[in-house]
Amino acid sequence: MDFCPKCGTRMRVKRVEGGVKLICPKCGHEEFKKTKVLQAKYEVSPETRREALTVLTGEESEI
Repeated sequence: MDFCPKCGTRMRVKRVEGGVKLICPKCGHEEFKKTKVLQAKYEVSPETRREALTVLTGEESEI
């Protein structure tokens, strides 16, 4: 959660190509932030029959 450096209002998030744009709904201040792309993978373990969620970062996702 980010706050506007000009007026202190909570910034709203808008997804754009290459990251996110933070926009203040009160004064209109905008900031761009790059984000990492993460991949999630659900697996069911044959031994325990439970679901597991694995989050892969960019380096791990190439494995």
